[in-house]
Amino acid sequence: MECLSTLVIVLVLLYVINRVGTSPTRTRRGLRELATRRSGTFHVQGVRRTPTTRFRYGETTVVIRAAAFRHGRLTTDVLMDWPDRELDLDVQSISAGRNLAPSAELPVLPVKNNEFNRHFVAHGQPEQIALTWLSDGVCWQLARLCESPRQWGLRLTVHAGTMTVQKPVGLRHTNDLDELTRLALELYDQAMLTRAEGIDFLNDGQAQVLEDPECQVCGEVIVGTMVVCRRCQTPHHRDCWEYNGKCAIYGCGETHYVEPSTGRIV
Repeated sequence: MECLSTLVIVLVLLYVINRVGTSPTRTRRGLRELATRRSGTFHVQGVRRTPTTRFRYGETTVVIRAAAFRHGRLTTDVLMDWPDRELDLDVQSISAGRNLAPSAELPVLPVKNNEFNRHFVAHGQPEQIALTWLSDGVCWQLARLCESPRQWGLRLTVHAGTMTVQKPVGLRHTNDLDELTRLALELYDQAMLTRAEGIDFLNDGQAQVLEDPECQVCGEVIVGTMVVCRRCQTPHHRDCWEYNGKCAIYGCGETHYVEPSTGRIV
């Protein structure tokens, strides 16, 4: 009987070590392949030997941490540097509420987006900065991340200069990891648009030029005919848009623009 009890204990310990101390082989293989796809590096670090993939994306360092043990659950995290250390934000999908820890002690944000409010709860401060961050483009991208890869919900935090996208599931396949990474980078791009200077976003979706904005195709100041992306309101020369065929912002892909002077969608 004692031998049986000892065997059970050993098996339980081996299971815990496999889940917490070392991630399954498939997870490591997936992250290695992801590192190759993204021209990054693969690491195994820490006491728990959590595997990670790192690569550069513009001005930020991206870290994908798969099967990390958080709050008693396996998660997959994408971490990126965020330039505003003042912002403290916590967004959780309602579907992930039972899978992720409760939000930090932050005030509830009065987000004026009914679709967002049906699926997410947002806490954050300073209020105006957080609400500006949660633009329609960001909310749309959060909805995409919530559903894919796999419908496991989502938690997003921005704290102390780090933006973290967290799925409450340990993704192991390379394609799932790559899809999560791609969507997280598209969210980062949408969030960076909220920091853009020269455009004052209005509730009706139109934009007013306050200073000389730069075209995202040619990189030059727009002094001729300007159009803005219907989805993310990024300014372009009309000729540059028509040459490119779509919005130049990575991850947007909108093919229709708005003429600010007339409000006409083309």
